[in-house]
Amino acid sequence: MEVFREWHETGINLKGRVSGQLKTTCPKCQDARSNKRDTSLSVNIDAQVWNCHYCPWKGSLAKKGTENAKVYKRPDFEPQAPTERMVAWFEKTRGIKRATLEKFLISPSLKYIHKAGRKVDCIAFPYVKGTDIVNVKSRYDYAEDGKPKKTFTMEAEAELVFYNLNAIEEPTHCVIVEGEIDAMSVWQATEQPCVSVPNGASKGDMKMEYLDNCAKYFQNKTMIVLATDNDAPGLALRDELARRLGKDRCYYVEYPDGCKDMNEVLLAHGEEYIDEMFQRLHTFPIEGVITLDSVETVFDDYYENGFPSGDRVGYQNFDKLMSFRGGEVTTITGIPSHGKTEVLDEILERLARVHGWSHGIFAAENGGEALHYSRIAHRFIGKPFQGSLDRMSRDEKDAAKEFMRDRFFFINRREIKPTIQGILEKGREMVLRKGIKSLTIDPYNCVESARPGAMSETEYVSHIYDHLVDFAELYNVHVFLVAHPTKMVKSEQTGKFAVPTMYSISGSANFYNKTYNGISVYRDFEAMTTRVYVQKVKFDFIGRVGFSEFKFNQYTRRYEELQHQPLV
Repeated sequence: MEVFREWHETGINLKGRVSGQLKTTCPKCQDARSNKRDTSLSVNIDAQVWNCHYCPWKGSLAKKGTENAKVYKRPDFEPQAPTERMVAWFEKTRGIKRATLEKFLISPSLKYIHKAGRKVDCIAFPYVKGTDIVNVKSRYDYAEDGKPKKTFTMEAEAELVFYNLNAIEEPTHCVIVEGEIDAMSVWQATEQPCVSVPNGASKGDMKMEYLDNCAKYFQNKTMIVLATDNDAPGLALRDELARRLGKDRCYYVEYPDGCKDMNEVLLAHGEEYIDEMFQRLHTFPIEGVITLDSVETVFDDYYENGFPSGDRVGYQNFDKLMSFRGGEVTTITGIPSHGKTEVLDEILERLARVHGWSHGIFAAENGGEALHYSRIAHRFIGKPFQGSLDRMSRDEKDAAKEFMRDRFFFINRREIKPTIQGILEKGREMVLRKGIKSLTIDPYNCVESARPGAMSETEYVSHIYDHLVDFAELYNVHVFLVAHPTKMVKSEQTGKFAVPTMYSISGSANFYNKTYNGISVYRDFEAMTTRVYVQKVKFDFIGRVGFSEFKFNQYTRRYEELQHQPLV
C-alpha cells in the first residue's frame, strides 16, 4: 500500500468532492486500458483510502499526526565490537578511545563500495533513532596515486537523521557538528549531548531532510551550540542551521588557528581545550547592543564587494525596479480582480525556479490548495492544467509536482489560529522543517484580528508590522503581505479607477510607513495590460520606484513584459 501526504500527490481525480465515497478513473492503469473512462478506482475520501478493482494499486493518506508519510527502508545491520585494528587506527589517527567507539556502536562491516567495485572492509557508523538502527554510514579508506583517500556511503532509501540522535532527546541543550568523528570528539572531551548532520555541509540548496525528520528533538532546546566545520561550506551550514533553529537560542564556537573541526582540535590541543571552547561561546547578534565587532566581517564585506542585491525574477524592466532578499517585508495591494495574487504567484514561481527558494503560503482566497497547486503547475510548465486539447502531458504534470514538492507549502488555515501570531508560529516551524525563504500572507483582511480594545487601528497595524519585520529579520525570510485597498471610486472623467497606493489600504497609513517595499498591481481592462507599480523601496541597492507593464498570457498563465522602459 502506497502512503501519500496530500490528495494532490496521488493523481486521483476527486471530481471536486471533499467528502464521501466515489468511483473514478485510476491514474495508475488508465493509460493502459482500452476503456480509458472506466471508473475502476473506489475512493473513500473520509477514510482517506482507495483501491483499484482492475490493477493492484491501493493506498492511503498519512494519518493526521504522522510526522513523515514516506516509508523508509531499515538496514539489515547488527552492530559488532570494533576490531583491534579499528581501535588502534582510531586511537592513533583520531585520538578516539575504545570506550568512545563502544558507546557509539562503531562496528566493522563488509560493504559493497562503488569506488572499489566490490565488497570491502569498512567502518560502520550506525544511526540510531529510538530503539532502531535507521541508517548506517560506511567509511572506506584507500590509496590513490600514493595518497590516502576516503569515501562514504549511506543506505539507499533509509531515513536521514542526525547521528547520535538519542543523546539529545531529553537534555535542553545540545551541540551540532559536521561529522561523526567530531561528535565522538566532543562527547569524549566534554560528555555533552552532541549530534552530527548526516551528510556534511550541502553545496547550494540545503534541503536538510534530516532536520524535518528530527524536528521534535529540538522543540525543548533552550541552547544549541553550532560547531560545524571552520570553512566556507561549514560556516554556510552553521548560518542555515541558526536560521532554521532560531538565532535566539543558538551559539557558536570559535576554532583555534589551523583547526577546521572538533577532531582536529582534539588532536592538536587535547580534550581540555575542547572543554574550554565551550566555556567561551559566541552569540548571534539579535537583540540588545550591537557592537562594531559583532558586524565587522559584514561591514568589511560591504566595503570590498558592495551592498547585497536581492534575487531578481528575470524580467528586463521589472528587475531594474525590484529584487528580493531575506529579512524584508513587501506589501502588495491592488483593486480586487486586478491580479495581485497572480502577480505574486509569478514572483514566487520564478524565485523558486531560478533561485531555488521555498515558500510558505497562508492563502485564504485560493479556492483550495489543490487548485492553487494546479495554477502554479500551469505557470511552471506553460501549458493549461485542464480544459485544452494541448494541455500539459502526464509527464509534464509529474515534472511540475517534483518542482513544487519541496518549494511550495501551504498553511492549513483550518488547523491554526489565523492571527498574525498563529501564522508566524507556523512560519517558524516551516523555516525549521522546510527551510522556507519566503512567507506569504494573502490577504490581510482574512487574518483574524487580535487587537486589544484600547489599541487604535493605526497602533495595531504598526504592531503587526513589528512582528512581521522581527520574523523576517530573525529568520532571514522575505515576507509578502497582500492587502486590499479601501473601496475605490471611478473617475467621472475617465471612468477608470485610480492606481491605489499603500496609503489606500484600509486601516492605517502604517501600511506604507512600516513596510520595506510596496507594490501596487493595476489592470487596464481596455488595453488588456497590467502595470506593476513599485511605490516604495527602502534600500536603493534592492531597487527603485517605477512601474513595468505586462500582458497576461492565458495559455501559459505567465506575464509577458512589454518591452519599453519603466517610468518613474
